[in-house]
Amino acid sequence: MQRIRRQLVSLANAAEGCTAVLMQGSGTFSVEATLSSVVPAIGRLLVLANGTYGRRMGGIAGRNRIDYLLEDSGERQPPDLNRLAARLREDEDITHVAVVHCETTTL
Repeated sequence: MQRIRRQLVSLANAAEGCTAVLMQGSGTFSVEATLSSVVPAIGRLLVLANGTYGRRMGGIAGRNRIDYLLEDSGERQPPDLNRLAARLREDEDITHVAVVHCETTTL
């Protein structure tokens, strides 16, 4: 486990003193653990949903009382990067952006 953690940190080209934490559980478990520990109480999360798991991230954020916005591009279109840029310009309170890079529910 220690070797794998070191290799992950090396792969990420992380700064000195960083570590990797291995999560044991489903993907949803890892997403909830990340969102609930990374987005601060004063943060605002923008979720780029492109399928079921992206929409699930919005639900997880809501249940954890995280202020969030959901941009749903549907299951057959990638997130609109121009819309993302516009949202970030329009809303300076957005502190974090989340997206599922490989949405397995997409046809």
